[in-house]
Amino acid sequence: MIAIPGQYLTLRPNTPGGVDVSHPLDTDAMSALTTLLRTQSEQEEMSVVVSLAASKQPVETLTADLQSLLNIWDSVKAM
Repeated sequence: MIAIPGQYLTLRPNTPGGVDVSHPLDTDAMSALTTLLRTQSEQEEMSVVVSLAASKQPVETLTADLQSLLNIWDSVKAM
C-alpha cells in the first residue's frame, strides 16, 4: 500500500475506500470537505485520511493540501 502524507491529509492511491477521518468532524465546512474528498477519491479509486489537525483548518487549506498530494501522485505515476 502506498500512502502519501500531507500536512492535514494522507492520500492512499490505488486503495478505494473513500474518506477515513481520524476524529469526528463537527463543522459544516468539514462536512462539505468530506463530501468533496469522497467524490474525488471515488473518481480516482483512492482513499483519503483526514487528520485531527484538519478540523481546525479552512476548507481552502485542505483543498490545497489535497491538490498538492494529487500532484505528487501524478508525478509518481509519470515515472
